[in-house]
Amino acid sequence: MRMLDHVLVWLSIIYGVVATQFLNGWKDVFVNSRHTKPSTIHLAWSALAFSLLVENWWALLLFEKPLSTSVLAFIGKLTHPLLFFVVSSAMFASDLLPRT
Repeated sequence: MRMLDHVLVWLSIIYGVVATQFLNGWKDVFVNSRHTKPSTIHLAWSALAFSLLVENWWALLLFEKPLSTSVLAFIGKLTHPLLFFVVSSAMFASDLLPRT
């Protein structure tokens, strides 16, 4: 396998974890919708962020340029999924949801 293949697999795993974070957050919002009404603005922003996540993931899979083998380039590629993880964690903070 080429170095690029290893990096793409690793980044796809990270994107998968972030997508799971979004879907779990939406599940929590809709399960608790009897107690609190979800904001349409919040859902619109989270849908936009999720669509950008999927778009970046799709663009990553179409990436065919050779990736330099430097650690700095790999860390640079990690910034997008890590930022999406921070956004999804902030949007769906479980401490803010009411306990039943």
